[in-house]
Amino acid sequence: MIFTTPSYALRVGEVARNQGLNLRELGLKKLILAGEPGANIPATRLRIEKDWGPIIVDHHGMTETGPVTVECSATSGLLHIIEHAFVAEVIDPITLKKQSNGTIGELVLSSFGRAGCPLLRYRTGDIVHLTHQKCACGFNGYSLLGGILSRADEMIFLKGNNIYPSVLQNMLHSIDGILEFRITFRKSDGNSDLMFEIETLPSDSELIKTRLEKVIQSAFLFKPLIKILPKDSLPRQEMKSQRFIQI
Repeated sequence: MIFTTPSYALRVGEVARNQGLNLRELGLKKLILAGEPGANIPATRLRIEKDWGPIIVDHHGMTETGPVTVECSATSGLLHIIEHAFVAEVIDPITLKKQSNGTIGELVLSSFGRAGCPLLRYRTGDIVHLTHQKCACGFNGYSLLGGILSRADEMIFLKGNNIYPSVLQNMLHSIDGILEFRITFRKSDGNSDLMFEIETLPSDSELIKTRLEKVIQSAFLFKPLIKILPKDSLPRQEMKSQRFIQI
């Protein structure tokens, strides 16, 4: 069993492929991923599974709280709240009003079981889809559908769109041939934009650029700025990723 971040799992997979190694031959039973969105992003999870195999377990917790959720053994992408430890709610991150069950909002936690550090409606900053349902595994309680969708302070507003980095990451990781990427949100009065820097092989660059332009235009109705870079131009991350930058 290995416990790491999705970014580091991707990095190890890349190094293994470059050295002709097969990570599936390690015989690992579980790859527990935490610390950032990734294991819950479909295209990112698929990339990791191509190297490691279908052994991923998504996990969510914080320094302030300890472990909060664990991925269901029967339903991929569904994280069950550890209910004996926490009371979970969601609020609108702007109005701070409590939202009804089944809606997307900022996760708020209360806990009285932590000696010396009780929590009362603690704002986590995590955007989640909180549901209450009976699961195939037997769990009957609150769960996070799709895990941690994003951070409340990471959403950007551009050309009439509310955009989360996790949505962009899923789009880029779904395009074969994009080796690594970095997205820069350049904010200015009346002229904000997104710059996509993507690594590709020279033979694939124009085709991939065209595909990415179509994906972004279809989702958000604007043409993105795209810069093609050669392989190994962008930094690799061994902890949490820094693929999304705001300036």
